[in-house]
Amino acid sequence: MVVDASACCLPPAAKHYTICGPPRMDLFVETDTQGTNQRIWQVVASIPQGCVSTYGDVARFAGLGRAARRVGWALRQLPSETRVPWHRVINSSGKLSLTRDCAAGKIQRSRLQREGITLLGDSIKLARYRWDPDADSGYKAGCP
Repeated sequence: MVVDASACCLPPAAKHYTICGPPRMDLFVETDTQGTNQRIWQVVASIPQGCVSTYGDVARFAGLGRAARRVGWALRQLPSETRVPWHRVINSSGKLSLTRDCAAGKIQRSRLQREGITLLGDSIKLARYRWDPDADSGYKAGCP
């Protein structure tokens, strides 16, 4: 899947968006010489409004196998002014990974609800809202 995310991705040199704590730079090398962050951000930019994807699904669609944690790291590196819809990425259990009491968690919940996604506590029904770019129409049944 090739997606042009140039309209929604800001350069990595921009200020980073802090999601409930400082970025863990010790997990990966800060420089993204292979463009992995861009590939991840392009997949996330492709998730339609009203749909969600899991960290693992994003990794798979970006050609990274099962590197779900790498997806989380890349999302933490997004500039604060980004238009990449990071809030549409949730964990494989259908739960929000960000807590309700942190600023980014509140933003994620608010954005998902504005897009018409029903939250049951901290959970989302993946059977209804999970995005599948490999489906014929580009959307899985249930996504608008």
